[in-house]
Amino acid sequence: MTSKSLLLQQGEKPTLVFFDGDCVTCHRAVMFLMRRPARDRFRFIALETLRGTPWQQRIADQLGMNLSTSIVVAKQGKLYARSAALLCLINDLGWPWRLLLVGHIVPTFLVDAAYDAFARVRYRIFGKAPLASFCEPLPPELRRLVLSEVPADDHAS
Repeated sequence: MTSKSLLLQQGEKPTLVFFDGDCVTCHRAVMFLMRRPARDRFRFIALETLRGTPWQQRIADQLGMNLSTSIVVAKQGKLYARSAALLCLINDLGWPWRLLLVGHIVPTFLVDAAYDAFARVRYRIFGKAPLASFCEPLPPELRRLVLSEVPADDHAS
């Protein structure tokens, strides 16, 4: 895969990554994505920011989830959560990360069960950290990827 294919193509919308702004594990996952060459394919926003917006209702309607989940991805008109969200992000990272897509051979219900089990204990294991403590040390070229305002829900098909 060439580095050009890791960039957004003309008219292509970035993948929106909604993450738990208080979750240290989520902060680390976002930093991991920001350090990859494909970082410009993503925009990050804390799930808490979505309260009272059409996004909150859409997540509830389409995924049957509330905003206490750890990650939701919006890409090309679809919402993804849990293992599907992670696999979507891995796919966007390109080579060699796409090798991890072999995870598709494990039944989704098993991967989601493991994801849910970890999500329930993530605060006890890694603790909480406010979003401000995550965003403040970011250099400007990365901070621009973290949205402070709720994007329009124009990812709907």
